[in-house]
Amino acid sequence: MLAENGDTRQDLTLIVDIDANQTNEREDPLIKVGEPLIVDVVFQNDDIGAITLYFVDDAIAVGSPASPDSVGGIYLEIRNKATNQLYSGSLQGVPPIINGSFDYEDLHVLQSRRRCSVRVIFEPQQLAAMNMGVGEYEIRAYYNNPNRGVLPATAPDGSTPTATPMFQDQGVWRGRINSKIVTFEISP
Repeated sequence: MLAENGDTRQDLTLIVDIDANQTNEREDPLIKVGEPLIVDVVFQNDDIGAITLYFVDDAIAVGSPASPDSVGGIYLEIRNKATNQLYSGSLQGVPPIINGSFDYEDLHVLQSRRRCSVRVIFEPQQLAAMNMGVGEYEIRAYYNNPNRGVLPATAPDGSTPTATPMFQDQGVWRGRINSKIVTFEISP
């Protein structure tokens, strides 16, 4: 067996990267007021086997849910470094924890020793609506999935799968990981 599929024993890393054209004197990413904040959430598979991830494309939560295990998928936590204020946006579109089968189009297979990324763009209007102005901020990404996925009763093409399936579940990675904190600055 090359790897235990679908469990926290697999070596999965989450990285946050701010796409900025400039840096401040501390080499932190720097964006100007009126520019978008571009965040790349990178999954890195350091394991020798493939990892199957569950997340809905374009459904990234902003904020910190009261119960982290109540949200499945990717979410970002942004704090004002000076005031420690937590910024929140919408959890809309982020699915609640699913205890059944995952839709196949929401499963993403990450091959061994590979990376994939999800890009999130906060337009200047969104930053203003979140009251994020001039200052220093910290951002961290989380990925959560407590469910390996139940094998569906029907295959994606509508046919009935074999009576004795080879696998007991969908083999989705189960666990919760977070990235390191990245500091960035919004300047006038």
